[in-house]
Amino acid sequence: MAELGPGERCGSLHSTLGRLISLARPTSDVAHMCSCSDLPDLIYVEEHPTDLFVRMEHVGTGNWVELYHCPSCHQFWRVDAWDKYQVQIAVKVPSQEEWLSFDCKPLILDAIVQVRGGLSSETCVWSGCGAKAVNGVAYCPVHLSEAGARR
Repeated sequence: MAELGPGERCGSLHSTLGRLISLARPTSDVAHMCSCSDLPDLIYVEEHPTDLFVRMEHVGTGNWVELYHCPSCHQFWRVDAWDKYQVQIAVKVPSQEEWLSFDCKPLILDAIVQVRGGLSSETCVWSGCGAKAVNGVAYCPVHLSEAGARR
């Protein structure tokens, strides 16, 4: 067993060994780290571990969106490009071929309603709209989304 040098502590050696062991893990451990199946079809990126997409392969770039592929379960994720003025959303998409044309608007509208606690009994104030407004605001999910809300 190696002796500790002057100024070295057992804890620092232990953490160094821990890092080396984690780097030397076989690739089969990647499957264990995958959490795609536990996640909903739409997630707010900021609410999930920062390394979620780091472990994935970047396979495409579109207009303000990126495509990631999980090497473990082969799930594709359409991820909004980071923008300091907008909430970043990631959506599961069925395939690499369909990711740019995949309509994620129904998922976004549903998320807006869920995050805000449902619909109110009030009617949307948008001219000519008769849909129910989202709790806490004067607009229905469609018009709230069109105004830029993503949450």
